[in-house]
Amino acid sequence: MLRELVVGLQEQVFVRKVIELHDKYMTYVNDCFMNHTLFHKALKEAFEVFCNKGVSGSSSAELLATFCDNILKKGGSEKLSDEAIEDTLEKAFKLLAYIIDKDLFAEFYRKKLARRLLFDKSANGGQFTSKMEGVVTDLTLAKENQSHFEEYLGHNTNVNPGIDLTVTVLTTGFWPSYKSLTVSTK
Repeated sequence: MLRELVVGLQEQVFVRKVIELHDKYMTYVNDCFMNHTLFHKALKEAFEVFCNKGVSGSSSAELLATFCDNILKKGGSEKLSDEAIEDTLEKAFKLLAYIIDKDLFAEFYRKKLARRLLFDKSANGGQFTSKMEGVVTDLTLAKENQSHFEEYLGHNTNVNPGIDLTVTVLTTGFWPSYKSLTVSTK
């Protein structure tokens, strides 16, 4: 019980600070660096490094799952409107992209969801839950497809694409939407 309270306090502070930091630097990338892909890549690499470090003996996957669980609890520590809940979860969802062990996040989240549902503590967020499951499924399938593709290339030496190729197929609606960029050639 004490561990849950400590993790609960840590995850609130840690995840909120990471969300604020991500918002701050995403604004810099978009506004100051004109949305340049090099800066998006640098931001992604930086967040991957510290989003995968443990905090006081807890993994980032556990902290993020606990954070989401708290947001979605009826009578949780944060009294947020439905719009604020969706906004906060959308930002947490973006952080999940940086976490390497998404399966661990899914396991923690699934256990917390089951507990919320069993004890009738779930405020809302069914849409968020299905999106999270869809993201994890997309990434798992992409990993399997990549493995099958590499196996195919290994068995068929006469087929050579000439480049390193990695493809990730994503389901529209599960992933956050981003502004479309138009590329002009002059």
